[in-house]
Amino acid sequence: MLYISGNTPMIEPQSRKISVVEHDFDGLTGHTVGTAGTQVPLVILYDDIPRGEMREALLHIDFLSLYIARQGRATHVIDGVPFAVSRGDVYIMGVGATHRFTDCHDLLTDSLHFSPRFFDWETMQALSMTPGFKALFVERRIALQDMSGCSSGRWLHLSPDALSRVQSIVDELRREYSRNTPDGVLMTKATFIRLLVTLSRLYEREGLTEPSTPSARPHENTVGMIVGYIDTHFMEPLRVDELASTANLSADRFTEVFASIMGRTPKEYIRHLRVERAKTLLGTTEATVAAVGLESGIGDAAYFTKVFRASTGLTPSEYRRQTVANRIF
Repeated sequence: MLYISGNTPMIEPQSRKISVVEHDFDGLTGHTVGTAGTQVPLVILYDDIPRGEMREALLHIDFLSLYIARQGRATHVIDGVPFAVSRGDVYIMGVGATHRFTDCHDLLTDSLHFSPRFFDWETMQALSMTPGFKALFVERRIALQDMSGCSSGRWLHLSPDALSRVQSIVDELRREYSRNTPDGVLMTKATFIRLLVTLSRLYEREGLTEPSTPSARPHENTVGMIVGYIDTHFMEPLRVDELASTANLSADRFTEVFASIMGRTPKEYIRHLRVERAKTLLGTTEATVAAVGLESGIGDAAYFTKVFRASTGLTPSEYRRQTVANRIF
């Protein structure tokens, strides 16, 4: 199956019937025990689908779902329309939508399910007036597809830096959500609203005011395929000219198109993923600097230290000491 960019919906073939299971918000409350979810209508989950597909479609009767793809790729079929999803994609599925994931390749998403009751009237009005908020809803993409016969506009795809920022907010939200204290409940409400506003602003900036150039748009599907491949193979040797060949472009033209769509060149994107992997290994394992350099795909200790310092301003050892000290205090 050719992997198509998440910004280009296609109509799913109706060759076989898919059973539909109805889900209401009350049915999710089993996930809220011991969390702020007992006080506010919000359920925060990880959706981890390593391989394959969901055999049933889920109908979300009375709640909305915010999805943030942390890693991997898949096809998310929403109301019969398949959208390819890869790391960095963000979208909201509205009340009454039916969906399932197929063709999953190590997909991991932050899935935040919430009832419209989460917001008071004033907050909902303010969100509705935030320029990028409505554009986050995948139903808007489907409606534009139906009206025009082709994809119109893009849903939000976060650059690596923006994804790191958003993941930090989600991690903060998870911490507050797990407290289940009066102050934790208040911070859960505030942080979730902050997350939605941040995403809305990012859509306005990255999805609307910084779209890919007209000459890059014909290649968005192919770049989406290649990004998905890079996300799952960045620790292996990767050559830009080989990636460009997949896109039937010269290396220079591919770099130009990739940077226009992703906000950085292929080499910069690969380096970012490797450095982020190295940070995780340095902060969570006792592996040697040399081992981390090799396991993250960067290289031997000397070259790893050079690349890591250029990206973070710290040597790997300094970063590890700082991370451990912050964890203690």
